[in-house]
Amino acid sequence: MTQTRSSRSSRSIWRGTWAIRRSGSAYACLPCRLPGFVAAPIAGHLSDTIGRRQIIVSSMSMTTVVLAAMVLAGGTIWFVLLVAVLGFFLFAVRAVLQAWLLDATPPGLGGSAIGLLFGAEPGPKRAAKNKADN
Repeated sequence: MTQTRSSRSSRSIWRGTWAIRRSGSAYACLPCRLPGFVAAPIAGHLSDTIGRRQIIVSSMSMTTVVLAAMVLAGGTIWFVLLVAVLGFFLFAVRAVLQAWLLDATPPGLGGSAIGLLFGAEPGPKRAAKNKADN
């Protein structure tokens, strides 16, 4: 039986997922994701009241500061705490960016704009992976 590229690719993805589940390392994402889950409604409410631009600029500025602090923290416990702070600022801004995009697009093109936003995100990664496979 010959394998096609897609069957090898899907099997390797399954192996990676199984390894994460088996080792329990999926819990390593929790310090970053949970604060973002809490911060997203807060950022959304603030963007509705004081404006989207202020929220996006302040969140991206704080993300830069937190990343710089993570570099300085090294392998200490502060690094883990800063991962949680990073999640608070980094993941909360996604919904605000989407709302700002929908505000800026003409009526009837919101779905296309969101599709372009999400389609542009994994595109370079996928192209680099395909190039590495060849």
